[in-house]
Order: sequence, then C-alpha cells, then structure tokens
Amino acid sequence: MARDGLPGSGANPPIPEPADRGVAPPADADVQVVVLPIGDDAYAIRASEVGHVVASPVVTPVPGMPATVLGVCNVRGHIVPIVDTAALVGAEATGTPTHAVVVHARDGEVGLIAIGVPSFSRLRELVGETHSAGQSGVHRIDGGVATLLDIATLLTPERLRAP
Repeated sequence: MARDGLPGSGANPPIPEPADRGVAPPADADVQVVVLPIGDDAYAIRASEVGHVVASPVVTPVPGMPATVLGVCNVRGHIVPIVDTAALVGAEATGTPTHAVVVHARDGEVGLIAIGVPSFSRLRELVGETHSAGQSGVHRIDGGVATLLDIATLLTPERLRAP
C-alpha cells in the first residue's frame, strides 16, 4: 500500500506549507536568535549578528562618554564599547548586569548588556508591532515573546550619543 498521500494510497494528501498556499511566512519567522533578558522584558538579536557572549564582563568606564555607553571591555584582545541596552530600548533595567552580548555593528563590535543569562531560541510569528526606533516587532519565541532588535538602527552613532 502506498504512503504519504500518494495517489491510490487512500491517505490524505499532506497539508501544504504556507509558501505553497501562496501565503509567505514573515521574513523574520523561524530565525535563530539570542534572547537578552532586560528587567521583565526579553529582546532578541539575530544569532547571525552575534559574535560573542561574555559572562561577567569587566567594564572600564571611559570619561566623557555618553550615558548610553557604560565603558569598554577587553573581549579576546579587542577593546569593545559596552552599552546600556535598557537605556537604548527605553526599558526599565532592574538587576545587576550579568552578561554582554557582542554584536557586529556597522562601525565595529559593540557589547549589549543583559540583566540575566542570554539564551538561544527560534523567532516565531509576529504577534505585535512596535514603533520604537531600533525595534522590529514583537515575536513569539520558545517559552514566551521577545522584541526583535534591529542592530543597524539601534546602534547608530546618533542613538549612542543620545542622553
């Protein structure tokens, strides 16, 4: 007896994927991401944009830097600016920074502070819009929801200099 919905098998044909039905899945759907906890919220960064995750980063303050720049950190022999992720996204940061997620930005590597252990997940369907610069919508992820960050927009020199 034939299987898998082939003619003459008596089985139901397989349900087509959304693309086969003429409905394209969202561009960001099913993308692997690194999830940064910031207070009670979660923010996602495409894994392809992440270079390193640094536990307990030693951040050296640099006089005269904008408030969003916490200082610099030595990451595998490279001096990387470390920024206050909560301040950049307008979130309330509660807790002590535990990790820096180093991303590939337009002008080099930048570390984003996380208030908790970052994790890997898959970005699922879009469940909400956001109108904040540097954010690309709220998506379902494994175990909850996260706001997807647009690194190219979030880490512009103008945004990093903002008070």
